[in-house]
Amino acid sequence: MTMRELCAYVRSLPQDGALGRAVMGEAAVYSPEVHRLTDIADLLQQHNYIAVRAAGGKARKPKPIRRPRPPVEGDA
Repeated sequence: MTMRELCAYVRSLPQDGALGRAVMGEAAVYSPEVHRLTDIADLLQQHNYIAVRAAGGKARKPKPIRRPRPPVEGDA
């Protein structure tokens, strides 16, 4: 197998596979769809907070859902 074939093979591997998880950590299993869903969940929490406050209720400000970050080169 040439280096070019190896690179093409590695690029075609699924992001949430073993290599992707080893390289990216927990961020590998977070697809763009999951990111959008967590954005929607955050917006719904904020909306509910605002609605309760507008109705005169007491509510704690919601915390955003934690999203994994891919590792940065140079971090150990």
